[in-house]
Amino acid sequence: MDTLEPIWSTFSGIYTLAENVKANKKRCQRISVRVKALEDVVKSITEFSPEVKKAVEELILTLESTQRLIEKYTAANLVERILKWGSHGEEFDTVSERLNDAYQALCLALQSEQSKMLYEVFRQRETEDEMDGKEDDTEMTKLLMDYMKEQQEKTNTILEQLDKVVQMLNKPSFSSVAVRQIKPDELKYQHPKKPFKTTASCELYKGEYQGFPVAIKRYLDPMNTSARDVKSIFNKEVDTMKQFDSPNILRMFGICIQDENGERVNTEVHIFWSEHLYLSQT
Repeated sequence: MDTLEPIWSTFSGIYTLAENVKANKKRCQRISVRVKALEDVVKSITEFSPEVKKAVEELILTLESTQRLIEKYTAANLVERILKWGSHGEEFDTVSERLNDAYQALCLALQSEQSKMLYEVFRQRETEDEMDGKEDDTEMTKLLMDYMKEQQEKTNTILEQLDKVVQMLNKPSFSSVAVRQIKPDELKYQHPKKPFKTTASCELYKGEYQGFPVAIKRYLDPMNTSARDVKSIFNKEVDTMKQFDSPNILRMFGICIQDENGERVNTEVHIFWSEHLYLSQT
């Protein structure tokens, strides 16, 4: 009979989809069992009275709706769809009612032993649907909670990345820091304050100046000269180095002169340069 041609692929499609759903597994599998019982009855039909033909045609429409419903729960973006759809229980109730109507119509049309088999499959329908619904809802809640946790973790990661970008944008550029005499309290030594390199004339410390990692060069034998002369020499050195200013070349940030008393000074001269040289010294 031509009426049956489209029904076989629909039966097969429902079984395959029911095995691959990501949510509402109990309800989908239960529907698959009921559909299989209906398929067995359809296969046993040998004579097609007008009543049987009408029942089969209505069954085909019901099976197509059933297939579309189950297919929803195989989607990769399932959780997003669930959040958009809202309640899903009513859809299963509707399909279950339509399958039950198909069962009733076939039973009346056939009046055969197969109708007894259908009765056994469908007689506990309401109780089974209620139990399946509770299990599926529990699983759905867990699925949504896991999704929320995953989205929160993604959001936190994005916020952390944005914060780093903002900090980088707000951080002064290397070349924008003026070379000048630096106050002692503007320097931050890495704790513990211990030199990472020592020579006969100086000690090198790791530290920070205006957010930049720097090396602090402290002279062990302060120059026996006036503060004016020290500053003059420093300024000449700075002017010379500006001609070669580059991220890959020595960068001086400033000096710090302590214990300045009149013409003669006992000095510690702190010279700062970029982390390129700083890292090569470690």
